[in-house]
Amino acid sequence: MTVETGTDQQRAAAATPRLARLLEHPRFSWIVVALGVGLTAPSLFIGFHLDDFIGRFIFSDVPGAARLYRIYSGGYGAANGNPVDAAWMMEEGFAPWWMDPEVLLSFYRPLSLATHLFDAALWPHSAFLWHLHSSLWFALLLLCATRMYRSLQGPLIGGLAALLFALDHTHALPVAFATNRYALIATTLCVLTLQQHHASADGSRRAAWIAPICYGLGLFSGESSAAIVGYLLCYALFLDRRALRTRVMSLLPYLVVTMVWRVVYTALGHGARGSDLYIDPAREPARFMLALLERAPSLLLGQWFLPPAETFTIVDKTSAALLVAFAWLFTVAFAIALWPLLRRDKSARFWAGGMVLSILPMCSGEPNNRMLFVTSIGAAGLLACWWNAYGSAVKSAAQRGLERLSRGFARAMMAFHLLVSPVLMPPNAVVMFFYTALERSFDDVGDEAVGREAVFLTSPDYFAVRLMKMTKAVEHRPSPARFRALAYGPEQVTVERAADKTIILTYAGGAMHEPAVTKQALDLYRSINRPMHVGQRVQLKGLAIEVLELTEDGRPLRVRFDFEAPLDSHRYRFYHWVDNQFREVELPAVGETKALPRATLEPELVFR
Repeated sequence: MTVETGTDQQRAAAATPRLARLLEHPRFSWIVVALGVGLTAPSLFIGFHLDDFIGRFIFSDVPGAARLYRIYSGGYGAANGNPVDAAWMMEEGFAPWWMDPEVLLSFYRPLSLATHLFDAALWPHSAFLWHLHSSLWFALLLLCATRMYRSLQGPLIGGLAALLFALDHTHALPVAFATNRYALIATTLCVLTLQQHHASADGSRRAAWIAPICYGLGLFSGESSAAIVGYLLCYALFLDRRALRTRVMSLLPYLVVTMVWRVVYTALGHGARGSDLYIDPAREPARFMLALLERAPSLLLGQWFLPPAETFTIVDKTSAALLVAFAWLFTVAFAIALWPLLRRDKSARFWAGGMVLSILPMCSGEPNNRMLFVTSIGAAGLLACWWNAYGSAVKSAAQRGLERLSRGFARAMMAFHLLVSPVLMPPNAVVMFFYTALERSFDDVGDEAVGREAVFLTSPDYFAVRLMKMTKAVEHRPSPARFRALAYGPEQVTVERAADKTIILTYAGGAMHEPAVTKQALDLYRSINRPMHVGQRVQLKGLAIEVLELTEDGRPLRVRFDFEAPLDSHRYRFYHWVDNQFREVELPAVGETKALPRATLEPELVFR
């Protein structure tokens, strides 16, 4: 059973016969795969970046790897809520010194984790094969999506939806980011869930069992799989032709699977607490609802147009507020333009409803286009229905008022997603090049620091220092005895030499206040609702840290660092970030101050 009518199919075919022939091609599924995988193929050559280095470390047998593997939930987390483990991470340089010891950020994705363990066991040092593995999952996802769309909408409209799905620019970064593979796996299982649920509504008893199983496997691959429930609910409301009682009963297995998954998830200690970057709706529903007002329209805008959703998190507060206002304006205009289609097309209501509901669980994290895979399922289906209604020369309704607005909006969105979106995919697939300088900086700390304490007065990113330590350990390279990072991000840092063993750092505007990934680090490890306080001390081996002054929003402004030995002794080597690299820096004399250059990170284009 397909939900498109023959009249609709004929209208679409008459409108664009060349496109119709392409969509009905017997090998169309492989054309979709070739387009999607081909446009993201540059990611095969970008090497390891960011969390990839964490994976290499925790999957190895070097000292500390097994413990960090447990704390990081196999790479799908950053803290487990245990103050003892938090203290160990701060001591070892795996977490910032200002971390909230009780913060919890732990995700349970055992099936996705298994694929990374597979990589680590067979080709631990081959970034190309890690990325190829992800590309194969993307290919499988596109094959499953094409089959699902065609089963629901027929070869023409369904084929167009599959094409739009393959060309979606929001897919490039998750494909390129190896540690984001869980999104590919979870979405593949979501697509299978929806396709099998549709088959069960058509009378297949086997599909009625397979669909909830796929859903359960999806949940244990990634929490984003919960978003497919919105599509299942909308299917029951708008597409399912069975009796009301039968439709309600068809949803019960998914409710049971969800409850079982959540019980297991919570019992194993997973979830989010005490972090502003991720909010667990079940643990903090009020905070989640407030965040929803900003994040939902940002994600919808990122799915359909520009700028990307993550832009909202890397600009200053004023710009972010303006972008949120623009996102709401776009959302309202989008809804008005869509209304004529929704009023008469039940398929459009299904895709639109599923898309909107799928955004809700994604709002648990900071807005980012890489979170939109499940949302894009509905966006592609909806745009295909929109094209079918307004893309032809046949006039089905008077072109007045909302009809003209709807037709114009549909054409604009189709032009963007067929012409602009594919062009955006290759650069999005290599956007991780922004961090190439971090990888190169691992060599900036060399033999001069072996066996000593490397102290980083500034660093461009909260990843840099810990990834340097992890990489040196995995590759068995000479390494400092300790890594101490005192500042992160591009803020202006002033060093005051208070005593022979003491320095005071002043962070202009407060530590990590600037709009960048580094600001997200502070949000990640400490909620604004649990700020540090003046006089708070953090004791590490050979280093006592005391907060002297805070900003109004609770960020460290002046911090005192008391070292165990004189700072001019051979025990320490001091570094700062300048000219896209770490360089040694000379401390000011006692009683004097020194302003350090802003630690900005510049992108570098280097294929590997």
